[in-house]
Amino acid sequence: MNSNLKKLNMIEIATKNKIKLSDYDYKRDVKIRMILSNLDDTDIEVLEEILYNPPTFTLQSLARNLELPTEKLMASMDKLKETELFTIDGDTVSVNKEMRRLFESLIEVFEEDYMPGMDHLQALLKKVPIHVLPTWYHIPRTSNNIFDSLVEKYLETPQTFQRYMMELNFGEEVLSKIIEDVFASPELKVPSYDLMQKYQLDNESYEELLLQLEFNFVLTVKYEKIEGHWIEFVVPFKEWRDYLLFLRSTEPSPIIESQSIELFRPHEYAFTEDMAALIKVCKMRDLSVVYNKDADCWTPDSEHLALIADAMQEYDLGNQIHKDQLKNYLPRLIAKLCQIHMAEVRDNHLIPTDEANEWIHLPSEKRALETYKHPLNSPRISGVSTSLSSDRNLREVEKSIHRVVNSGWVYYEEFLRGMIVPLDEETKTKLKKVGRSWKYTVPSYSDEQKSFIYSTIMSWLFESGIVRVGQHKGRDCFAATELGKSLFG
Repeated sequence: MNSNLKKLNMIEIATKNKIKLSDYDYKRDVKIRMILSNLDDTDIEVLEEILYNPPTFTLQSLARNLELPTEKLMASMDKLKETELFTIDGDTVSVNKEMRRLFESLIEVFEEDYMPGMDHLQALLKKVPIHVLPTWYHIPRTSNNIFDSLVEKYLETPQTFQRYMMELNFGEEVLSKIIEDVFASPELKVPSYDLMQKYQLDNESYEELLLQLEFNFVLTVKYEKIEGHWIEFVVPFKEWRDYLLFLRSTEPSPIIESQSIELFRPHEYAFTEDMAALIKVCKMRDLSVVYNKDADCWTPDSEHLALIADAMQEYDLGNQIHKDQLKNYLPRLIAKLCQIHMAEVRDNHLIPTDEANEWIHLPSEKRALETYKHPLNSPRISGVSTSLSSDRNLREVEKSIHRVVNSGWVYYEEFLRGMIVPLDEETKTKLKKVGRSWKYTVPSYSDEQKSFIYSTIMSWLFESGIVRVGQHKGRDCFAATELGKSLFG
């Protein structure tokens, strides 16, 4: 650290958890971490060989096994001697049993595929006297399993952990800045050297910072071998990092050629615009409708199609595809008008209500918002169970578009790939132990659930003026309207 800067007193940092490093022998941990962070390839080979050897062996045998010159071996032994892992008497090396167990658990950080996660956190917590942990983390002293209690309180779901992270209050600004740097990095990792240089931290102060971040479940360290050298990085714990990288990797890419999208309807608030157009037709002349028993819907008499197509625009009845699309679309408009009491069917005629007279003169966005929030408005989603199409699930799927509200047009299938909405107990994202490792599980949706999600996004939100829908190269796509951005941005 710059000599003009005072050494950071990490013991007095006030966090929401009231973690005080002085409650345990943190100095030993800091010392060991400092040593590990300065080891090179040869030092690590020597350390591993010491751990693999019997409790007592000779320097000569160690040099022979490693095929190292005596000078190079002794340079590494001098570094490692500070660990108090062993003592040297003449040519004899004696290994401390307690320190050996400690370093057997630490040496795995230099395995190339090692990523510290919940197992690393459990090992870290075991270094703290058990009576201290309830004070640090505000969990019951009667807890049968402290780690399980910590998971439940702080880590069980992404929402739980994010809420906890937002409430953390570090007294030292540099801690918050390190967190910001790591979470803003493309791969959620930053070299320790870069952070030490940026914030002018000496090795000891830096390691104390990292201990604070680890005990607060925020960040930890991992080592990567790059061009033959071990580099220390600061990263989130594996489970959280994997989850965040999943979110990043499934972020839908905006459709570049948006001008070639085939819009289902041309206007931003198309559905309510078309509802208004249909009401205006009804006010111009009697609009007779026919009940389709098989489809359980009302459809306009075919003699009115030309008049309706002209009012709604963009429909060419000389084009059979356009004609079929209009015939399939009109029952949706009529059903919605009747549902929210903007119209009613009397004697096989569609009649606007008094409420509709005021509604059709509202600005487009206001009209869409009133339709969306109308107390009688609800989606018509067929083929899914009542429990699945609950109001709670509907709101959860609606909120999911916040990930793409500012992305422009995106493919629906790419959006679905990153969907993490809990529709039932099985699709809740939770921190679980799977085999020997932990992970935040992500949902795998059934066909029925996929159908519900599709109908909610591509039909219900379209009808509500929240999204526009279309196709690009045969693939369904959607984009948030200005109303959608204001509600879910």
